[in-house]
Amino acid sequence: MFEQFYNTFIVEARWTLLLSGLGNTMLITVAAVAMGFILGFIIAIIRATHDKTGKLVIPNIICRIYLTIIRGTP
Repeated sequence: MFEQFYNTFIVEARWTLLLSGLGNTMLITVAAVAMGFILGFIIAIIRATHDKTGKLVIPNIICRIYLTIIRGTP
Protein backbone atom coordinates (compact mmCIF):
# COMPACT_ATOMS: atom_id res chain seq x y z
CA MET A 1 0.00 0.00 0.00
CA PHE A 2 2.84 2.40 0.83
CA GLU A 3 4.53 1.62 -2.48
CA GLN A 4 1.34 2.35 -4.41
CA PHE A 5 0.92 5.63 -2.51
CA TYR A 6 4.54 6.56 -3.17
CA ASN A 7 4.26 5.78 -6.89
CA THR A 8 1.01 7.67 -7.27
CA PHE A 9 1.75 10.83 -5.33
CA ILE A 10 5.54 11.17 -5.40
CA VAL A 11 6.79 9.51 -8.57
CA GLU A 12 3.91 10.60 -10.81
CA ALA A 13 3.78 14.00 -9.05
CA ARG A 14 0.05 13.90 -8.46
CA TRP A 15 0.51 15.95 -5.30
CA THR A 16 0.66 18.96 -7.63
CA LEU A 17 -2.95 18.28 -8.62
CA LEU A 18 -3.99 18.37 -4.98
CA LEU A 19 -2.06 21.59 -4.46
CA SER A 20 -3.70 23.13 -7.52
CA GLY A 21 -7.13 22.08 -6.26
CA LEU A 22 -6.39 23.59 -2.86
CA GLY A 23 -5.46 26.88 -4.53
CA ASN A 24 -8.70 26.91 -6.50
CA THR A 25 -10.70 26.12 -3.36
CA MET A 26 -9.05 28.97 -1.46
CA LEU A 27 -9.71 31.39 -4.33
CA ILE A 28 -13.39 30.45 -4.47
CA THR A 29 -13.67 30.73 -0.69
CA VAL A 30 -12.12 34.20 -0.56
CA ALA A 31 -14.30 35.40 -3.45
CA ALA A 32 -17.46 34.04 -1.78
CA VAL A 33 -16.61 35.66 1.55
CA ALA A 34 -15.91 39.00 -0.14
CA MET A 35 -19.15 38.88 -2.13
CA GLY A 36 -21.13 37.91 0.96
CA PHE A 37 -19.60 40.73 2.98
CA ILE A 38 -20.32 43.32 0.28
CA LEU A 39 -23.88 42.09 -0.30
CA GLY A 40 -24.59 41.97 3.44
CA PHE A 41 -23.19 45.46 3.95
CA ILE A 42 -25.34 46.88 1.13
CA ILE A 43 -28.47 45.18 2.46
CA ALA A 44 -27.78 46.42 5.98
CA ILE A 45 -27.30 50.01 4.76
CA ILE A 46 -30.52 49.92 2.73
CA ARG A 47 -32.55 48.43 5.59
CA ALA A 48 -31.14 50.83 8.20
CA THR A 49 -31.69 53.85 5.96
CA HIS A 50 -35.28 52.83 5.32
CA ASP A 51 -35.95 52.27 9.02
CA LYS A 52 -34.55 55.69 9.98
CA THR A 53 -35.73 57.89 7.11
CA GLY A 54 -38.43 55.99 5.26
CA LYS A 55 -36.55 56.45 1.99
CA LEU A 56 -35.40 53.69 -0.36
CA VAL A 57 -38.78 51.96 -0.41
CA ILE A 58 -38.23 49.83 -3.54
CA PRO A 59 -34.70 48.66 -2.60
CA ASN A 60 -36.01 47.84 0.89
CA ILE A 61 -38.75 45.65 -0.59
CA ILE A 62 -36.18 43.85 -2.75
CA CYS A 63 -33.95 43.33 0.31
CA ARG A 64 -36.84 41.99 2.36
CA ILE A 65 -37.77 39.51 -0.38
CA TYR A 66 -34.13 38.43 -0.72
CA LEU A 67 -33.78 37.95 3.05
CA THR A 68 -37.03 35.98 3.23
CA ILE A 69 -35.82 33.63 0.52
CA ILE A 70 -32.34 33.22 2.03
CA ARG A 71 -33.67 32.64 5.55
CA GLY A 72 -36.15 30.09 4.26
CA THR A 73 -33.51 28.10 2.41
CA PRO A 74 -32.37 25.07 4.41
